Amino acid sequence: MTVSSIIYSTINENYPAAGQDNDSQGFRDNFARIKTALSTAQTEITYLNSNAADKTKNNDFGKNVQSNLILKNHGIRSDTAVNAAATTSVISFGDFQYKKYVISNTTNVFQVDNFPVGCYSEIFLEIISSTGTKRVSFQKGVLDSTLTSSTQYLHLGSGFGNNAYVDCARTDNSNNIQRYLFKVASPDGGINTFVSVVDIFKQQP
Repeated sequence: MTVSSIIYSTINENYPAAGQDNDSQGFRDNFARIKTALSTAQTEITYLNSNAADKTKNNDFGKNVQSNLILKNHGIRSDTAVNAAATTSVISFGDFQYKKYVISNTTNVFQVDNFPVGCYSEIFLEIISSTGTKRVSFQKGVLDSTLTSSTQYLHLGSGFGNNAYVDCARTDNSNNIQRYLFKVASPDGGINTFVSVVDIFKQQP
C-alpha cells in the first residue's frame, strides 16, 4: 500500500452554515462521507498493524523479497549456547545461522533441514572436541514442504580430503585447543548442499 484511499475532500467542513436553515440532506451526506472515510482509515490502519515492520519487535517478512537495501551494523543470528552434539544432530535453518557444538561421540553426524527456497543461504557450525579426536560427517537434510524434488546431492569441499568426514582433534601439536568452523550452504532449498571447512582456529592462552 503506497497511496491512501481515504477521501476527505468531499467532506464539507463549512456545513452546517451558521445563521441559516440548513437542509437535513446535507447533514446525511456529510456524515455518510465521514463514515466512508473512517471505514477506509480502519482498513488501512488494520493492514499496517498486520504488515508494517515494528522496530520494537521481531519481524517476519514472510519470505518476501526486500529490494534496494543498504545494510549497516547487522549480523546473522547466533546461538549463544554451546550445544552437546548427539550422534546425529539435526539443525533447522530458521533457528540460528551460527551454532556451537562440543562433540564427545566417536562419530558425529550433522544435518541441516529446511533451507529457504529460491535463494542462496548458509549456516556456520563451530565444533570443538571434548577429548581426543572425534569424527564429523554430514548428511542431506529435510526439504521445505513446497519442494517436490526427491533427488538431493551432498557436496563436500577440499577440507574433507578424500574422505566423507573430518577428524576433529581436541588440540594441535602445541596443545592449543582447536575449533573447527564448517559452512553448510545451499542455493536451492537443500536440493544441493555444499559443506566446506572454513578453517581450523587455535585458541591462544
